[in-house]
Amino acid sequence: MNTLVLTVDGDTASGKWTAEFEETINYSESDLWDVPVGFGTGDIPSDQYLAFSIGDTDDIPRVNNIDDSECSEMRCTLDVLTTCSGENGVTATRTGYLDQGAYDQLEDVNHPYGTGS
Repeated sequence: MNTLVLTVDGDTASGKWTAEFEETINYSESDLWDVPVGFGTGDIPSDQYLAFSIGDTDDIPRVNNIDDSECSEMRCTLDVLTTCSGENGVTATRTGYLDQGAYDQLEDVNHPYGTGS
């Protein structure tokens, strides 16, 4: 959700722009599978999100290995929720051609969509 609130005073305006973003990505795959599939680990990018420790070694990336049971269910699932928000001050000043004649010159201008120029 984006919000822009402005207070106009003559040829200037000031206010605040606020933005919020939320995204959920869901991954799911079998925990164990047959060797003939040709892959040693799964497709879930769990190594980007999860880590584990063994003894003195910390932050080992977690992957779904072909013959290990990493998940308590028959399928491994990973749900990744990303949120961010912020706000910025905004100041605007009226500029440009204030007389109608400048806009009248543009009345017959046509630029086809998708030409990239």
